[in-house]
Amino acid sequence: MIFPERLKQLRQKKGLTQKDIADLVHVNRVTYTNWEKGNREPNFETLLKLASILNTTTSYLLGESNISFGRGSDQFEKLANLPNFHLSEMGLNQIKDLVRAIPYLAEKEGIEPDEYFNIFTKDLPEQTKLFLKAVYFTEILEENPPFGNNSETTETK
Repeated sequence: MIFPERLKQLRQKKGLTQKDIADLVHVNRVTYTNWEKGNREPNFETLLKLASILNTTTSYLLGESNISFGRGSDQFEKLANLPNFHLSEMGLNQIKDLVRAIPYLAEKEGIEPDEYFNIFTKDLPEQTKLFLKAVYFTEILEENPPFGNNSETTETK
């Protein structure tokens, strides 16, 4: 039960009450309390909001990484200007959060995630586009393969 523990730890570290966080993500306090108790889980859009509020990443909250700080923290700002930052675990966690948000942002815009991704990356250097595309495919399309699940069978007479 990593998520509930990390959520509570980060909330307390920021000096916030359960009600404070609940208000910031627009849920009632009981809902938030259930997240900290491990009885329920937030949807991914809310998880992204929680990570932002707590200056961490979804990767840390979900137990995929042990790096607890994210964009906006002093540690992040110090390290973000290092060469090859984007290839570090900290940089990859930030990129994953960005890419994982694409389906939610696309839905708000009323367009398909692939179209949103293309608009989002349109003005980026080609090398950066390729890197983000690789992350996009592993993070998004792995969960929703574009060609179905190949479980169909063909009957012959």
